[in-house]
Amino acid sequence: MDWKKYALIVAITIGFILGLGVGFAAGKSAAVLKPLGDLFIRLMRMIVTPLVIITIAAAVAQIADLRRLGKLVIGMFVVFILLSGLGASIMLPAALAFGPGIGVGLSPQDIRRPHRHLL
Repeated sequence: MDWKKYALIVAITIGFILGLGVGFAAGKSAAVLKPLGDLFIRLMRMIVTPLVIITIAAAVAQIADLRRLGKLVIGMFVVFILLSGLGASIMLPAALAFGPGIGVGLSPQDIRRPHRHLL
């Protein structure tokens, strides 16, 4: 088995395990390293969207038959609609049950009236 293919996954897993160990060993004083964790998460979020777009563009570029491309686009659209409906059907009852944002203290007048420091 060629381990070079999995080097990045192994490195991330080792780093994750080391981070857990440092977090447990250092306790609350490990909070000094929080900016590094936040930076890592933001970098991961930043790279996901271009990676998905480039992957889809490369796959579409390899499809020569337009009928196959049409079926693929329709399939992607159907999956998108189904997953959006599934997410909404899960989160709407959860939002109604838990009431996020209740007690924040915003009123409709606060939202419509621009603040002086924003002008």
